[in-house]
Amino acid sequence: MRSAYATVFVVLAVATEARANSLRLVDVLESVRSTHPLLAAADAAIDRVDAQALAAEGAFDPQVSVQGSTIATGPYQRATLDTELRMPTSMFGLTPFVGWRLGQGSFADYDEKLQTPGGGELRAGVSMPLLQGMKIDRPRAERSKAAIARRVADAEVAQRLLDVMRDATFAYWDWVAAGHRLDVRRTQLALALERGRQIDRAVARGSRPPIEAVDNARLIAAREALVVNAERDQRRASLELSLHLRTEHGHPAPPDASQRPELPVEPLDLPLEADLEAAVGRGLRAAPRLVELAARRDIAGVDIALARNQTLPRLDVSALATRGLGGTEDPALDSTAGLAVGVAATFQVPIGVRNARGALAIARADQRRIAADQQFAADRVAVEIRVAHAELAAAKARSRLAQRNAELAEQLAAAERTRFERGDSTVVLVNIREEAAADAAAQAVDARADVMRARARFATLLGEQPR
Repeated sequence: MRSAYATVFVVLAVATEARANSLRLVDVLESVRSTHPLLAAADAAIDRVDAQALAAEGAFDPQVSVQGSTIATGPYQRATLDTELRMPTSMFGLTPFVGWRLGQGSFADYDEKLQTPGGGELRAGVSMPLLQGMKIDRPRAERSKAAIARRVADAEVAQRLLDVMRDATFAYWDWVAAGHRLDVRRTQLALALERGRQIDRAVARGSRPPIEAVDNARLIAAREALVVNAERDQRRASLELSLHLRTEHGHPAPPDASQRPELPVEPLDLPLEADLEAAVGRGLRAAPRLVELAARRDIAGVDIALARNQTLPRLDVSALATRGLGGTEDPALDSTAGLAVGVAATFQVPIGVRNARGALAIARADQRRIAADQQFAADRVAVEIRVAHAELAAAKARSRLAQRNAELAEQLAAAERTRFERGDSTVVLVNIREEAAADAAAQAVDARADVMRARARFATLLGEQPR
């Protein structure tokens, strides 16, 4: 009888050409990028942050105000209208403005300032804070924080992408391994069925006792149960993989068993795999979690700058030029018809500033907390890379040993089958050898899949796509 596990060991020991319709890992990862719901949710989070940035820019939108009043009865019948356009800027809190007002009718002495020439009065000017609000104010702080929040969101999306690709890679190799374990169990069953036909012929000739046919029938039943379990495991792995492999409409698409590829014999090493310290440095630079914490620390820095600025006195200065438009018959208005220029200043001293001091203390505490989180996260990333490197090395060593064990176990099983064919062995002994060979072959499959999973974990910790 030919070697029972020849097909399995060709898969594990010889690099074979993949089937044309094999499902590749890159196909799964492309599906993840284009249709995975978790990444769609991450994109929505990016859109939300962009919307917040747009809202923050709204503080610098032009502002138009219009005020009007009229008194139609009484000794002072008049109408007034005042319009103004203000243009807040992010340059030192500078706010240029332009306005026009009209005041017509009769005015009491104390309201004469409201009266204008017939064409109204045009004004233009600029205001600017010199202390509080000059370097930073709340609108500028919110805009800066919104820009930094985009970095936070990008880092969160990058981390989610790496996590999903890692999980998809694990599910892919679980599915591949489950299919190969099913091959092992089906091969094991095929051996028992073929031996059953040989035993039946030998019993008919009288060269073997009938009890051996009964014993082999029991083995067939046991191995059929193992095949059923392996088929269940393959189906489960296929459904798990469908969470990451989807149609263009986003629906789970379990792969067919015919799409299963061969397990790689010796995958190429990852870049920097041999240089652990270089890999650690690269992982620290690429870790999205560290990028996110750095951005959050910058947000706390903006809060600190704003709180510090709000503890300062407020000194606002403005320059204004006005000019009356149109002629007037009232000599008292002649003086308002020409160009007038003036400067004004407002000084306010906050007392206590407990609100700003409290906000400053909160922001400083947040920054210290984030700094501590950064230190721990960096240490954790470095440790995880070193652990993943050790696991990958151990997985490769276990795979080589499992492959060697499987080859030796198959040699023993083949030799025992030869002895059985010559009549020098029993069904019990052959079964023991074949069980050991099948278990060793299944363990070799799992060990190879472990290498691929460990490789994926190491790659994602370096910020790379598994392959």
